[in-house]
Amino acid sequence: MRIYLRMLMVMTWRKLKQIKKCQMVSFPQKRIQEMKKKGKKQMQRNYKHKKGEKLEVTFYNNRAVGPNHEVFARHLGIIVRDTNIVPVRVHKWKDIGDREKDHMWTAVTDVFCNENMESYREHVLNHMKELWINWRSDLLRYNVTNKKITLKAAFNRKPPNGLDEKEWKWLIKEVYSSEDFKKVSARNSANRVHYPKELAHRTGSKPFRQVIWKDLGGNKGMKPKLVDIFHSTRKKGTSLPNVETAKKLDEIRETMEKDPSLSDVQIAQKVFNSKSRDRVVGFGGGMKVADLRGQRPSREELEAELNSTKKQNQILEDRMEAIQDENNQLKGRIGSVESQMKMFQDMLVNQLNVTLTPEN
Repeated sequence: MRIYLRMLMVMTWRKLKQIKKCQMVSFPQKRIQEMKKKGKKQMQRNYKHKKGEKLEVTFYNNRAVGPNHEVFARHLGIIVRDTNIVPVRVHKWKDIGDREKDHMWTAVTDVFCNENMESYREHVLNHMKELWINWRSDLLRYNVTNKKITLKAAFNRKPPNGLDEKEWKWLIKEVYSSEDFKKVSARNSANRVHYPKELAHRTGSKPFRQVIWKDLGGNKGMKPKLVDIFHSTRKKGTSLPNVETAKKLDEIRETMEKDPSLSDVQIAQKVFNSKSRDRVVGFGGGMKVADLRGQRPSREELEAELNSTKKQNQILEDRMEAIQDENNQLKGRIGSVESQMKMFQDMLVNQLNVTLTPEN
């Protein structure tokens, strides 16, 4: 009897385990919300899907939004940390070959799908580039800076999880010890210090584009202004948390009212004193100037438009020359008529022997 009860308990446990797996596949967001772990363990939670099953992902402003955006971003983070997919011994992202990037893209499309998935390949790879750069910075921060040790001391210590000893030592020697990396790190640290902490967003790990898409009508085709995005990402409840944030919001509104012709990019550059020609301040990571103002035409398109304009100008010049010739011919005819009228007038004067006045 005891053996039978034990077998029944084991079978029930296995059945419950299968049900949980099915629930995680069918309702990934619910499963994620149930797992509210923090820290590094949060990045280790991967979506376990059935073989051949893919999650539908929605893109907005060239990044993932919707119910599966968290799973998608976490999956990208896991890929860039996998040293079997992404090589460690490269100085920059551009040094990674096409073969490795194809492997990375395959790891994405094996799990996620979209009607126009291939059109988002470069945008997804750019997102992975940002995650990869942040990961390398996190390795330095967690294993050197926060522990208040030198690079030399870290060189002789145990490597971080996921890296072997040779890879960790290569990073310290070739990347973290280089003058270029130190200059970029110092510049980024200075930029972060200059940004007031009172103006920091209050969305946590929720991307701005998700706020725009879900809360500000992006999923309905609406294009919210910078003032709406700033308020929605900084508010606490229904109001702003401090005086500094309220002043900055008023400054954005005043700039918009003072010159309505300014675009959101120009307003952000003025209000936040941004000198960046690529990144758009206030719209979150991944947003580029080209995404707001539209993609600039290529060189071939500009050359074709220039040639078309030249042809139109040549046609107009030819028409102007033809009109000028017609005018000259008309002037000649008018001159001939006037001379004939003069001769006819002189003949009448001679015949009648009458002096004509201007009134006649």
